[in-house]
Amino acid sequence: MAARPNPLSALKLVTRLAQNSRRRLEVSIENVENALDTNVRITAGEREHYRECVEAAKELSEAFGAIADAKLPKPAPKVKRKIGRPSQREIAKAEAQRRG
Repeated sequence: MAARPNPLSALKLVTRLAQNSRRRLEVSIENVENALDTNVRITAGEREHYRECVEAAKELSEAFGAIADAKLPKPAPKVKRKIGRPSQREIAKAEAQRRG
């Protein structure tokens, strides 16, 4: 039998990935800015390219921050699961709830 999907775990995974990506981008931005300040061998074209990359990374960092800060719903309440097959009445009731 296939497992039921768990969308909350997928949302938690996405927020965790966004937090990690945001942290990596911030470290990368800091390293590039340090290189721009200290490295005298970088050409003017490379400096401009690095500055553009830093600006793009800052925008992405803000977007990842918005994803990471999103409020997640509460987990579903724990209910005792019935063992065995559902009766026809339970099937009809579930189908009526699904449609209506």
